[in-house]
Amino acid sequence: ILGDSISSYYGYESGAYYGPKEEKRVPYSINIDDMWWSRYADNNGMAIGYSSSVGGSEVAKDEKDYISLNNLKRINNLGENGAPDYIAVFGGVNDSLLHRADETRFYTKYNELIKKIHSNFADVRLILVAPYYLRNDVATILQTSNSTIDSYNNSIKYIASKNNDYYVDLRNALSFGVDYADPSYEIHPNESGMEKIAKVIEEAIKKARGDETTGIDNMKADLDYDHYIIKVVAYD
Repeated sequence: ILGDSISSYYGYESGAYYGPKEEKRVPYSINIDDMWWSRYADNNGMAIGYSSSVGGSEVAKDEKDYISLNNLKRINNLGENGAPDYIAVFGGVNDSLLHRADETRFYTKYNELIKKIHSNFADVRLILVAPYYLRNDVATILQTSNSTIDSYNNSIKYIASKNNDYYVDLRNALSFGVDYADPSYEIHPNESGMEKIAKVIEEAIKKARGDETTGIDNMKADLDYDHYIIKVVAYD
């Protein structure tokens, strides 16, 4: 897994946000079995190799900074426990906060990121998990918007399509009300939110593998339209 605080867990990566309460660096306590990636792996007969997830990570940050998802050391670490069959990339929430990355920069840096991963792991299949909408009051405080999240999703969907990777749309999955939000920091999921993320990923991949009309493996007809949207957004 390559991600930010939403995917980090103490003992798997420095800068973790979930884990034992007694660990001072970790403000949220979720059992490791309740992490979205644990739930997905357990439900699908997989083993977790390595989580290169660090709190505050951004896709568009300069790759020399370790907090960047584009950082080569973090990408290389994904092979720490052997060659992975799948790598889940879950980022973009932090890029949207305080207008840190506009649509063009996000697309450019995300595209670079996916190229690097495929170059380093030739036979891997990526699961690209796009960011979700924040609750309105939280989004206002953090100066993000649904339109920014929409533009990021459009970019991720297009990049997934051209690389034959899986795209997972979480935008309306959580709707981040109290049922799914961690009370300590409301852009983070609680146990129920983690479970919902795992379920949406599972449903998206099953659909992609089995539905010839809407699966990610058969989305080539949408590419021109999506590319046009990206160009329009970049122009704006």
